[in-house]
Amino acid sequence: MKDVLYLAGTERKDVFLSTSCHFQDQGGITTGDGTLIGHNIVLATLNHEIDPERRQHTNPAPIVIGKNVWIGANATATPGATISGGAIVAAEAVVTFP
Repeated sequence: MKDVLYLAGTERKDVFLSTSCHFQDQGGITTGDGTLIGHNIVLATLNHEIDPERRQHTNPAPIVIGKNVWIGANATATPGATISGGAIVAAEAVVTFP
């Protein structure tokens, strides 16, 4: 039987989510079919302003994960990150936006 994940009402096939994952998704998270997500990963789509006077304000930005991506254990993706299809993200890596 195939694993099916529904994100925002869209069916994704053969997606594996391990345990203790954290999705902070106000900016939106998109993933392609065949994605493997290791345990204890963090996908964070909100960031704070750098200016100390405005630090209480947050800025959302989406995270986009392509097809057949493998994200290793304890990895983090920050707001605005895009992980191209077929990529492997090493365990404990941090993926940032360009």
